[in-house]
Amino acid sequence: MLGEKFAEEKGKIMVERVLPSATNTPTMESTFVASGVLLGLNVKNNGTFQATLRPDGSVFGEAQGIVQGQDGSMATWRGQGVGLVEPSGAVKYRGAIYYATSAARWSRLNKIAGVFECDLDAAGNLTSSVYEWR
Repeated sequence: MLGEKFAEEKGKIMVERVLPSATNTPTMESTFVASGVLLGLNVKNNGTFQATLRPDGSVFGEAQGIVQGQDGSMATWRGQGVGLVEPSGAVKYRGAIYYATSAARWSRLNKIAGVFECDLDAAGNLTSSVYEWR
């Protein structure tokens, strides 16, 4: 069951590159910068994800990053998800995300799983929301 939304952000893809593949499966690596709110604190999020095209046209993505609060709090995160590519080139990702932190104000993140919605438009702009998975 979905719980409360505890994070949301908006950002932009800054760098993209195609990764080599021994199996001829297209894989793209993208690095992004976003800003938003995590558990009520304004944050900056830097992350990188790899998206691999599947035979059915969907995309499997894996990502990791570092989020920093305006008060200096830091957390790392890892996520995985599936993306559906629209005719416009936009991608709608849905998946799970896990955080790790030593920051007292975010300590509950160490004990929860999040589920996310991340929408990426054809111009590289992204919006995402994260909900607690109960």
